[in-house]
Amino acid sequence: MMDDNPSKRHLAVTSLVMRRPRRTNARWHALAADLARRLSDSKRRYAALVNESQRQSDVLARLDYVRSVIGRENTVDMILRVAIEAIAGIFGYPSVSIYMLEDDVLIIKHGIGHIPPATQVFLHSAPLGYVVHTGEPLVITDTCTFPERLDLGPGVASIISVPLRVGGRVAGVVHIESSQPDALSTDDLLALITLSDHIGKAVERTLLRGDFQRTMRETMALNQMMSVITTAKDTREALEAICADLTVPVYNVLGMTRELGDTPLSAGQRAYVEEISTSGQAMLSIITTILDLAKIDLDGTESP
Repeated sequence: MMDDNPSKRHLAVTSLVMRRPRRTNARWHALAADLARRLSDSKRRYAALVNESQRQSDVLARLDYVRSVIGRENTVDMILRVAIEAIAGIFGYPSVSIYMLEDDVLIIKHGIGHIPPATQVFLHSAPLGYVVHTGEPLVITDTCTFPERLDLGPGVASIISVPLRVGGRVAGVVHIESSQPDALSTDDLLALITLSDHIGKAVERTLLRGDFQRTMRETMALNQMMSVITTAKDTREALEAICADLTVPVYNVLGMTRELGDTPLSAGQRAYVEEISTSGQAMLSIITTILDLAKIDLDGTESP
């Protein structure tokens, strides 16, 4: 039964009115807390995106710098040297080296930091030989846990090796090392792959430029020889002029092979040098024979 007492009904209504704002305030507080949490998460994600964007911009700037410095060089040796110096200096890797493939052996061309255990690496060894055989990069974050034997120097804890391609084939390996395990990451791998691509393209452009210049020199020499032949009074004069033009470059080749033979060479390289020297001597002998024949008149008598 409803209480007809007016004072009691007034107190009940007042109490109900005062309780309703409390429930409303609680919902608003919960909503405000949720919005604040979402805003904080959004700020953290935004800051992370900004940091990642800045990091990627920094990496791209470093890659572009290395590409620009190696693009200014005109010889393969200088490209490799400058590339190693730039990679070590700009990216701060403690040990960087480049190996090039020669006669099924990897020969170290340039290196900074850790001195490799050997200047020549055979293709059956890991990790460098593995990279050449597979054409794939290799990342070892902790050499102590790697299941296979590694031909590395003492104190090397992590490595990244990537193939260096020239003209579509594996011509060498770009290799970095660290004395700390887990010091090299996927970001380092991606950077090194890009750097290797820049180096390979620079080497390829230099080789193509060298081929073009050599073809131009050969074309000019042939044009000069044709000019001599067409302006010569007789066959004897033409042969003497041609042999004179051939003698100078042959002597230059023989002199350079002698100089090259006095430098440290692999067995395969020394065989090549000896073959060049033998061929040069044979060419010189042919030129001498032609000159001797040029002294004989067409009727078979000795010229005065």
